[in-house]
Amino acid sequence: MSDQLDSDRNYDPMIFDVMRETANRVVATYVAWEDEAADPREAAHWQAERFRTRHEVRAVDPDSRRAVQAKIAQLREELAAMSEHAPAIPWSRWQRQGSRGMFGRGCGKRVRFAHMAQPGN
Repeated sequence: MSDQLDSDRNYDPMIFDVMRETANRVVATYVAWEDEAADPREAAHWQAERFRTRHEVRAVDPDSRRAVQAKIAQLREELAAMSEHAPAIPWSRWQRQGSRGMFGRGCGKRVRFAHMAQPGN
């Protein structure tokens, strides 16, 4: 058990930088989508996604190799699914789920990007 803990805590810290840089690329895409938004509600949605990403990255334990690697994998998956231009937001579904922004009531029920990119949603 001690060896397992040591291997999680003793790692090349450059992967933490990889995580932060990957997050920067995801955030940059959300900024671009926010800039091209057709209305303030859409811009606010992409801004909330940007804030969510930053919040999740800051919550990663920098001393845990496993936690950092897991977040890198998640961010890479999210980045790979992102297109150059923002996908259409299905507002009726988004509102039906009760989203009130990143830190408001109901934030755990927000529609994530991956769900919006799928046809039929």
